[in-house]
Amino acid sequence: MDGDGQLVIARRGRGANAFAAGAASTVSELLLGAMADLPPGMAHDVDGIVVGLAGLLARPEAAASVRKVFAGLSYGCEPLVVNDAEAMFASGTAGEDGHVLVGGTGAIAMGIQQTRAVAVVDGHGWLLGDEGSGVWIGLEGLRAALRALDGRGQQTSLASEVPRMIESISGQPCALEPTAIVRAANELPRSALGLIARTVDREAMNGDAVSHSILVHAAASLIRTLEAAVEQSGVEGPIVLGGSVIHDSATIRDGLVGMSHARWPSTAVRVVKDGAAGAALWARRQAGIDYDDARLEQLRQQIETSVLDLSTRN
Repeated sequence: MDGDGQLVIARRGRGANAFAAGAASTVSELLLGAMADLPPGMAHDVDGIVVGLAGLLARPEAAASVRKVFAGLSYGCEPLVVNDAEAMFASGTAGEDGHVLVGGTGAIAMGIQQTRAVAVVDGHGWLLGDEGSGVWIGLEGLRAALRALDGRGQQTSLASEVPRMIESISGQPCALEPTAIVRAANELPRSALGLIARTVDREAMNGDAVSHSILVHAAASLIRTLEAAVEQSGVEGPIVLGGSVIHDSATIRDGLVGMSHARWPSTAVRVVKDGAAGAALWARRQAGIDYDDARLEQLRQQIETSVLDLSTRN
């Protein structure tokens, strides 16, 4: 954003997680790719930098790694590194208090007070938690496909569509039989499970009962996570629902909005895709400029319509 608060460029790259190797270099790669596209003279005239990083609460040392990368880039300011859910909350409201529920590759809920987390529920990672997340949905889709092929479970279109998605991701054939699916699934990167979640969502929209049941279960798990955060925090304020799963799946999004209104009828509920607008808002605050909700909504829409995906660049 420029000094007048106008969006200059918006870029999207590979995801970064504090638990993943090379998180700092991933952030640096995205930043340098974006800076390369800035108009001449703007690249090193920076008043505020904010990085929202998943997994930061469990791996706070990752913040130092990110700051170390930026230290050698001569931008004139030190980056503020926050948890991605805190940035997600700021994408939904210019206020400082409330709650955020993130359903993306992972899943976490927070009570937010004065812009920072005061209660945290789930976010335990794909192995131990993240119930209702994209990875969780992908795993449930794989399990449902295997149960159907084994004859242990209800018939579902996932039995044929999941292997097709695996083929699409891996570029390798995957036969419609359990052993082939198990072998291929174990060779996939963990992030690919989120792509399988898209297959579950598509098949639910096409009328597959098993897929629909998985999404309903995901929404129920996510709302329980949010309820626990609300109970623990004692904070009042809007509820922000965000992340790719919540934003992109109509079944989950509409279910969560409806359940949130039913449980907290006097509380505003807002849906956002990611924390980009929130990070930009905090960067502007670093420069001494604040936003209201109307300006934040305008910024969020600008980012959504202007973003260029850098993750496919060689």
